[in-house]
Amino acid sequence: MLIQWQLLANGRVSVWMTSLDPKFPYTGIQLMQGKEGVKTLTYIMHVWPRVEWKTPPIILLKWNTDGSSMGQPGKSGIGALANSDNKKSSPFDFLKHLQGCHKGDKLKGIHKLKTYLEHFGYLNNKNKSQANNDDFDDLLESALKTYQLNYHLKVTGTLDSKTVSKMMMPRCGVPDIINGNTRMTSGKKNQRHSSTSFHTVSHYTFFPGSPKWPPSKYSLTYGFLPQTPSRAMDPVAKALQTWAANTHFRFARVQGYTTADIKIGFYRGNHGDGSSFDGRGGILAHAFAPQDGRFHYDADETWAVGATPGAHDLETVALHEIGHLLGLGHSSVEAAIMFARISSGSTKGLHSGDIQGIRALYNV
Repeated sequence: MLIQWQLLANGRVSVWMTSLDPKFPYTGIQLMQGKEGVKTLTYIMHVWPRVEWKTPPIILLKWNTDGSSMGQPGKSGIGALANSDNKKSSPFDFLKHLQGCHKGDKLKGIHKLKTYLEHFGYLNNKNKSQANNDDFDDLLESALKTYQLNYHLKVTGTLDSKTVSKMMMPRCGVPDIINGNTRMTSGKKNQRHSSTSFHTVSHYTFFPGSPKWPPSKYSLTYGFLPQTPSRAMDPVAKALQTWAANTHFRFARVQGYTTADIKIGFYRGNHGDGSSFDGRGGILAHAFAPQDGRFHYDADETWAVGATPGAHDLETVALHEIGHLLGLGHSSVEAAIMFARISSGSTKGLHSGDIQGIRALYNV
């Protein structure tokens, strides 16, 4: 077993393992101290004689049966390692320090709240000086009210505890509002809030313009980015099978990634598609509207097959992102797979609204 590690600038250690023995039947090992039912392989620690831990590490190590790595820095793969004192850290943690702020406040970090809401479509700050300051202004209050309305929170315009809790949940990177239009407020009549229009479309939504695949593309091919972990492929295939069983689409895997209709891979940070990932605990994945076909997982997240504490289920996230690939936007229904937020340690299936959405979009 070849074990390699790299101490990163942010204090994390990137670890990857390569099996040198084809007899190894494992597809992965998770080392989490204090977790019942998980073995602690302390003998591995001797390969890090010069690494000093302030606290005992929580480690996720994975490797493939074919001997290739799962998480080699800078390449497609999955894997994460973090110290136990920051295991709950997230790119969204700044929100905790802003809890309770409201219009008229000037507080360090409010500009990060503006950036968050702008990323997910709730703010369109053409004035960069206004976007980068720490003033809780009228536009921010209006954006926050829109967010609260979309997620069935009490519409106060204040960053209260329930709003903070909702905003801190790991989520899909696709914006809730695109080009100023949202249809997430299901169950409500058409209404207007500030500059954003709300249109009710049952329990499902579409991208602006309702893009979709043509009839000639109801049988779609899919392929994986080279070096995608083999362990991650089956959950994606199962998610595609679930959509196929409930829609008119059919999916077939091909070896040629570049020629596939649907292209799946793991990426880190800024990976060239205009939608950067943010590290562990924030944006989990994203996909694009038809007929783009790109579906990207964040390689820095902790991934698992099935409901695993502290990790996100590959198949559940795939079900969500495939919905985007087929033309669905985000839903305000928490039980729907197209709800933007996905809890760790849990799994989820298709909701009737998800299926109805595809049938309505394609008139089938």
